[in-house]
Amino acid sequence: MNKQRLIVNIALKLSVVLIAIFQPLKAVQYSEPEKAFKDAIKQYRIGLENNNRYKIASAQLEIGTFYYFQGEYNTAESYCWKAGINFQVIRMPKGLIKSLIVLGDVMRKEKNFEKAMEFYIAAKYLSINKAEKSDISRIYNKIGDVFRHKKIYKKAEFYYEKSIELNKISHSMVDLANDYANIGEVYRMQGKIDFASVYYQQGMDIAKIYNLPFNMVENGHGLACIDTLNKNYDAALVRITYIQKIAEKNKFREELKNIYHLKAAIYETKHKYFESMKIQKEYNALIDRLYATSTVQNSVQQNELFNLDLKNEELKKKNQTIRQLSLLQSWLFVALILLLIAVIYFFYISKIRKKEHNNLKLQTDLLKNANDALREQETALNLSNETRNKMLGLITHDVRSPLYDCMRLMELFLGKTTDINQMRKTGIQVISSLRGSTQLIDNLMFWSRTNANNLSAQFEIIDIAATLVDEIKLLNIMAESKFITLSISIPENTLVYADANMLKMIVRNLIMNALKYTPKNGEIKLMAKRINGHTEIRVIDNGKGIDSEQIAHLFDYKNKKSIQGLDGENGSGLGLVLVKEFVEKNKGFISVKSAPNEGSEFRFTLNSI
Repeated sequence: MNKQRLIVNIALKLSVVLIAIFQPLKAVQYSEPEKAFKDAIKQYRIGLENNNRYKIASAQLEIGTFYYFQGEYNTAESYCWKAGINFQVIRMPKGLIKSLIVLGDVMRKEKNFEKAMEFYIAAKYLSINKAEKSDISRIYNKIGDVFRHKKIYKKAEFYYEKSIELNKISHSMVDLANDYANIGEVYRMQGKIDFASVYYQQGMDIAKIYNLPFNMVENGHGLACIDTLNKNYDAALVRITYIQKIAEKNKFREELKNIYHLKAAIYETKHKYFESMKIQKEYNALIDRLYATSTVQNSVQQNELFNLDLKNEELKKKNQTIRQLSLLQSWLFVALILLLIAVIYFFYISKIRKKEHNNLKLQTDLLKNANDALREQETALNLSNETRNKMLGLITHDVRSPLYDCMRLMELFLGKTTDINQMRKTGIQVISSLRGSTQLIDNLMFWSRTNANNLSAQFEIIDIAATLVDEIKLLNIMAESKFITLSISIPENTLVYADANMLKMIVRNLIMNALKYTPKNGEIKLMAKRINGHTEIRVIDNGKGIDSEQIAHLFDYKNKKSIQGLDGENGSGLGLVLVKEFVEKNKGFISVKSAPNEGSEFRFTLNSI
């Protein structure tokens, strides 16, 4: 064990000597905390006068650090918060890292280890590629402190060793002396007092070389504890007397508390209880004296800092006003740019107008193209007129024939017939004939409006069964007159999004068309069901059917021929043309399945709700 201790001691002494040769003045600024504090206040004032946010933030950090060493943690936290915010605003990650470290120290001293670790981890995250090795080593040191206080010694030792390694590279004497004190503390807490003594002594050597009062006190205290454990009480008292003077001079209150407690404990161990009580009284008197002196100094300092903080707030308001004026200036600049663009645009328009006379040839070509288009429209119109004339010829024939039949039947009715049944039968025939003519006229009206592009679907949510009630009543009368069964299978609340009048027209045409070509005692079915987000409506009959040639032109009004029904009814075929157009206007599809003597099935779809 002694050999191992000797090797460690030699290695540490050698490292201290080498560092001292190459970096002899790295930590002088920490030897006079009072002077550093006054310099910080001076820099704070200069920063405010020159609106230099970097100097303000740096001074706030120095002031917070000073109060931390004085044990005034609330004040330290306040100034470090302000410094961190300012460093973040001016995007100075190194300053922000240092602020986070001191905030973590404050939390650690207040035993809030979880919060302290959060600050240290945040500083570690920011330090990646943005901080000096000394800053990173300080973070490792602080994380080690947290683990040490939580008595997780292995992790504490790990982080202290990493900090020592980086501090040797960066030659940061203050942090290196602090690392030695901390790792010495870890070994002492584990009972490894030989190793602890070596590290305390190396930390003490560095502190003496570079005149670092705080590090002298903490390493000296550790060595005094080792002497006490080794029952070398006289040596411990000599060390305590030495570091006590340094702590009193620099007003290290917390360290003084530890020193006096250790000194009193030594006298108690030596059974000198009177001396122990005397030490306790001296400590109380010293604390009162330091507190009184500190109160006066703090009052002056706080007053000066308060005035500086007020000035800082005034500066913030002034900066806000400047930013608002700058914003206004920016808007004025944008307005000028827009005005310039407008002027350029007007010049451009003027230039375009001067060139308009060069575009006459182009306009002539456009007129020629327009004339060609008109000729094409004229050809299309002639074709449309021919189609219309053909349709009108068919319609005239289909309308005239039922009227003649009605006249003939009425003459027969008025002149000869007195039989009630015959009168009823004849009346139903007349109604059926007139109904067909009325349907044809309705179809003609809708067809003309559709061709003129004046008819569009008026979409609404409708119930199919409720919408078709009246139509089905009328169609039932016509079916009964021909001894045909009309079956309806539409579930309740079958809702679709469609045009109600067009739906009526579609169903009316399909069923009346089925009535024409279905024999007596036949059956026509009207069914509806929901399929894949649509509602499919089917009209099925067991009539004469349609051959494939007729199906090919079934919905084409250009090739329509009048086809008589089974009872001699005339049909123009215009109804099916309208059916297809109305189904498509309602965003649906229509299809037909039929064969001669096998009946017909018409299907069309509507959007379901």
